[in-house]
Amino acid sequence: MAAAARCLNSAATVEGIRTICTAHARYGTTALLPTLITDTPAVTEAVIAATRDAIAAGVPGCLGLHIEGPHLSIARKGAHNPAYHPPDGRGGSRAPRLDRAESMS
Repeated sequence: MAAAARCLNSAATVEGIRTICTAHARYGTTALLPTLITDTPAVTEAVIAATRDAIAAGVPGCLGLHIEGPHLSIARKGAHNPAYHPPDGRGGSRAPRLDRAESMS
């Protein structure tokens, strides 16, 4: 997979985040928030941990994390898998616990 096409959901490691940041740096991006699109709680938690580790390791350009979803209109979900959207629209039991993500630094 080309570096510029790497998806954070499938690269939940410090090296995956480094690859993403390096690819963007080639085009002039000096800092970014890698984006996690709606996924399982396990993937979300793995990405949060990898982002914290990337910041601690000083990965150039990684400022934190942008978590997109799961609270999106199903009619306007775009690329987001509807299987990962809360059935009640409020998070229910599918919502990952993000209390550890309140601060990346």
